[in-house]
Amino acid sequence: MTARIPGIDLEDPWMDESLRAAEAEFLKGFAHANGMATDVFEEYQMYLGEGLIRAFEGRWAHLPSELLGETGQAGRGIAYRRMEPVDITDGMIGFALAERSGEWWASVFRSNRELMPD
Repeated sequence: MTARIPGIDLEDPWMDESLRAAEAEFLKGFAHANGMATDVFEEYQMYLGEGLIRAFEGRWAHLPSELLGETGQAGRGIAYRRMEPVDITDGMIGFALAERSGEWWASVFRSNRELMPD
């Protein structure tokens, strides 16, 4: 999976530098999610979600559209046993596109490291 994500360090694909590089490459290729192929969107979603699962003992969670404040499709997120908030992986892609800083994904991992109880 990670081998298809441009910019990452295959030795440590979810370290901050790797997340920043992957996000920068992602932003070069996409201006918004509207024209993005579903398989590409899901590939990035799986990359981010897998990193959160491995780093913070998370698990995939199905999120109904009502929970996301939307009508239409449900979403995916990562739920944690040691922390209550759920990270919405769909949103991580959207926020990166909206902010365009190249820092969004690394900031989510950093926040989780700071907030995760021992």
